[in-house]
Amino acid sequence: MSTKAARRALVLIWFGFFLLNLAVVVWLHMRQLIERDSFLAAAQELNSLYAPYLGAIALFFFGTKRGPQGNGPRTNIAAALAVSSSLVWNLVVFAFIGRLVFQGVIEDSIDDVRFFGGLLTWLPAAAIGYFLSASALQ
Repeated sequence: MSTKAARRALVLIWFGFFLLNLAVVVWLHMRQLIERDSFLAAAQELNSLYAPYLGAIALFFFGTKRGPQGNGPRTNIAAALAVSSSLVWNLVVFAFIGRLVFQGVIEDSIDDVRFFGGLLTWLPAAAIGYFLSASALQ
């Protein structure tokens, strides 16, 4: 996977899942399926989980030069790890938020997202950090 493709994939994965999870919570609130305090708690938790990743990825995507970028083995491996670990983390978070569309208790989902999002945060953080540093050195 090229550096350019990995950049795009990371932006799409992180911003896409953040907006999707937020849309589910907003939809539940607008349909009055969850109360305002639960809505605010869920939105705050999503913001807390996603903000560091969104900030770093946006800064890297928009703030780095678009010069020639190599596709050496280190960068290819780093890109694949960053994208795959990002998908895993975001799918886990979405599993707990998305289930609310069909059934579930918002408070339980917030607790599950907080626990598993924090528990697995090392997975995408390390992979994305390695990818950003490997691609910046080329």
